[in-house]
Amino acid sequence: MNKYNILIGDDHVLILNALKEFLMQLPLVESVDVSQTRADILMNLTRKNYQIAFLDLHFGQTDGRNLAQEILKQYPDITLAVLSSFDGAPPVTCPRCAHMARRRGAVYCSCAISTCNCACR
Repeated sequence: MNKYNILIGDDHVLILNALKEFLMQLPLVESVDVSQTRADILMNLTRKNYQIAFLDLHFGQTDGRNLAQEILKQYPDITLAVLSSFDGAPPVTCPRCAHMARRRGAVYCSCAISTCNCACR
């Protein structure tokens, strides 16, 4: 049975810790590493062969969409899941934002329409 190495990139410590804790309980997960900055994500990617990466769409000062594109260009075999959240907003998927993320290689994108400040606006 193949086990997966997973990388999580998010600027919110609570999200990083909760997702890591959840994923480490799954029997198919070998390891979960976390990164809070663009530089850490790119450094981690050079150190281990990750099969899956979770990436925050609105990642501090970094545009997660551009970072996703950069990651997929260098690591085309990685499965990239884009995630995002906004304080106080309902989790409603913005179709244009989701389409843009999927065009760049993400497997799923969720953002809150009421506060989405991405290029789809």
